[in-house]
Amino acid sequence: MVIVIFDSNLIIQKYNKAFAEMLIYSEEEIKGLKFSELLEKDIELRLPHQGSTSKQVFKFKREVIAQEKWLGFPFNCYIINEDNMFLLSGSYQLPEREKYFKELTKLNNQLTNTTRELTQKNIELNKTRAKIEKLLRTDELTGISNRRAFMEFLKKIYSLSKRHNSSLSMVTVDLDNFKIINDTFGHQAGDEVLKAVGNLLADNIRQEDMAARIGGDEFSVLLPETKQEEAIKFAKRFKLGIEELSLDGISHELSASFGVAELRDEESIGEFLRRADKNLYRAKDTNRNKM
Repeated sequence: MVIVIFDSNLIIQKYNKAFAEMLIYSEEEIKGLKFSELLEKDIELRLPHQGSTSKQVFKFKREVIAQEKWLGFPFNCYIINEDNMFLLSGSYQLPEREKYFKELTKLNNQLTNTTRELTQKNIELNKTRAKIEKLLRTDELTGISNRRAFMEFLKKIYSLSKRHNSSLSMVTVDLDNFKIINDTFGHQAGDEVLKAVGNLLADNIRQEDMAARIGGDEFSVLLPETKQEEAIKFAKRFKLGIEELSLDGISHELSASFGVAELRDEESIGEFLRRADKNLYRAKDTNRNKM
């Protein structure tokens, strides 16, 4: 049984083995040929209307036939049009074959629709996964990065700083007397303070920096390609910003203590973190609201 599938321009798209064997062309050459190029007479195929059939008789050119038995063979063809896909068959059992091709086309359309649905679901799944990944790295209360994201970024930026011999500074922040705010005004008021501090940090860092809530009322900021002097200037601006915060229902003056450290040569990540924390607690031990 010879089967050929071509588009509305009669360009051959697909075919079966029987069709390939009757021609001298290689399979690479067959695909893309116009069907009329293979025929003895340059005739125009009478393509049927949607769902209808048409019978035509063709003779193939002698020079394109691979086997002697095919020479001058009158090819009785049926052409079936289903959703702009034209199927040419040499079968004489048209009703059965037509039904087969229609079912094949139907299954192909179902597969196409299923593939489209799976692709859309995959896109939605990737979006959901991205949202989950973001949530896992975001502090739920303040909306800035959490400790996990901070440590991941620190490892990356630490390696880059060592590789390119560039500066890296860290500023650690701890709100002063935060327990008094919670005890006096309630935990909801305390949460509002933390949100305000988080917003203040987000508004004051550069795109390449990272600000994170490490836990409780403690925050940390990483400043790539920043010397200690610039990190101190940043900390002073942020310190002033906290002091100027005014929140409804909270009469307590806000302040914070700061620890600033610039990465030293041959210093490990752990040593860098410990030194920044040590500087922070030195500030808290000297009457707080210090740097």
